[in-house]
Amino acid sequence: MQSKNIFVGGAGKVQCAHRIYQLLMKRCFVSYADVLCSLNGREKDYYNIHTYSGDRYYAPVKKAFPEVIKALRQVDLSCKTKSVWQNN
Repeated sequence: MQSKNIFVGGAGKVQCAHRIYQLLMKRCFVSYADVLCSLNGREKDYYNIHTYSGDRYYAPVKKAFPEVIKALRQVDLSCKTKSVWQNN
């Protein structure tokens, strides 16, 4: 069974996937807070003071982030992204 393309559609999750991809292609460290600031047009340090778990984009970002990483790894086998929580 072929997986669905995360970048096709009009849902909030697709919008988040596009923004995550854009930020990852800058080749810098990207966190949920970075994506949320970008989506909401807030300053970079906004989520240092405020919690982002109640933000309207938090759930779609949380779902889309691992899927975008998975899609990148399927396309480019040399993708060397490591999760922060992995000890490899």
